Amino acid sequence: MDLGFDVVVTITGIVLVFLILILLMAIITLEGKIFDSMNAKKKAAKEALEDDGYKQGVHFGKNMTKAEAEDLIRQDLNSQIKDISNSYTLTEDSVGNNKNIFLDPAMVKGVKITLKAANSWPLRSKKR
Repeated sequence: MDLGFDVVVTITGIVLVFLILILLMAIITLEGKIFDSMNAKKKAAKEALEDDGYKQGVHFGKNMTKAEAEDLIRQDLNSQIKDISNSYTLTEDSVGNNKNIFLDPAMVKGVKITLKAANSWPLRSKKR
């Protein structure tokens, strides 16, 4: 056996192990910087929402971005629009001084109408 060959193989192995360790440390450091950057963006988004008057946990959930909060608001608004049910009672109280106008007895008692989401102005305004 050649002692020089064994020494070269041993030193090469040790150098490779240390190079791999340095590479792993560089990867871990890079991942840390990436996660720090992501957390900074989330924090900035939360601060922007709070600057606009929204409060975390009240108007939007923890770790929620502004886009996610706006989507949640949009979904809630759509849910409320689907539940629209406005009831009105239409009555005809007087025809004034004009005696030639007929006063409908049904309208004097009052006619109840209910407007649902299908009759809602936001729905009609989208068709224009």
